[in-house]
Amino acid sequence: LAAWALLLREESVNVLAPTALLGASAMLGDAILVQRPWNKTSGDKYYLWMCYKESFDTALQTAERDASEGSMDGRISRLKRDSTQLYKQLSTEINSMSKQLGEQYQTLSQKVQGMESRLQGLENHMEEMVHNIEYIVSVQTRTQGNSPCLE
Repeated sequence: LAAWALLLREESVNVLAPTALLGASAMLGDAILVQRPWNKTSGDKYYLWMCYKESFDTALQTAERDASEGSMDGRISRLKRDSTQLYKQLSTEINSMSKQLGEQYQTLSQKVQGMESRLQGLENHMEEMVHNIEYIVSVQTRTQGNSPCLE
């Protein structure tokens, strides 16, 4: 780490050189820790953990590998079959989502149309109120104009 830090501070050295040095030293250290050449008696205690899909069927994979015995045709056909199956699953999911989206669009469209009719009714009601208020104001101004003013 000290060499890495010193190389980073040096302006004449490109930053990729210390980065490569640090990466190589990290890989070398990991390789030494994995191999443990000084402790060969307990080598079976160390495992390599691998993650894989939950739907992975090891029995099916083993049977297919034994049947094809590593032939390229078997591998290619497996890849084709797996990609076809994945395509069908994706198509089904996309169609299902499209159908749900269409239903939601229809529901939303119906709600918007309902709101439009309610707004139209509200607008008509407001216009009626404005006409009524105008009528009341005109009647009041006429009656006030005809009545004698007391001073």
